[in-house]
Amino acid sequence: MRSRPNSSRLVPFTTLTPNASEVFDKLLGRAQNDDVLRPMIRAHLLKYDLEYLVREGQKLGLTIGPVFTVAQAAHHPHLRARDAFVEIDHPIAGRFEYPRSLVKMTATPPTPTRAPILGEHNAEILGRLGYSLADQQGMRAAGVI
Repeated sequence: MRSRPNSSRLVPFTTLTPNASEVFDKLLGRAQNDDVLRPMIRAHLLKYDLEYLVREGQKLGLTIGPVFTVAQAAHHPHLRARDAFVEIDHPIAGRFEYPRSLVKMTATPPTPTRAPILGEHNAEILGRLGYSLADQQGMRAAGVI
């Protein structure tokens, strides 16, 4: 389902897409001609790099921001400056960088931890579910866990 176009945010697109027709000046015109408008905007915006579009869009008051690939995010100077990644040791995978929570909470800071090893918490979880150690040993012997 597509979101409804917001007139106050789409009007500045005429600044970025100078060849846009007056048909697109009004919300109704944009909605009725969406199949024409979207490809036209896309073709025009592909002429620019991401940083330019974000900077210019923000100047125009657009709700705009980059959508990074994993590699772009991992190397982006802003995310590096915000300490967005943490190195964590894993007994099988080794030492890797993982995304850190970008929300900084002083009273309850998150503690980054490694991913569990397959089956690492089986005994604890199955115990909480009411399975005895003998039941769990039987499951293990049968290849269930």
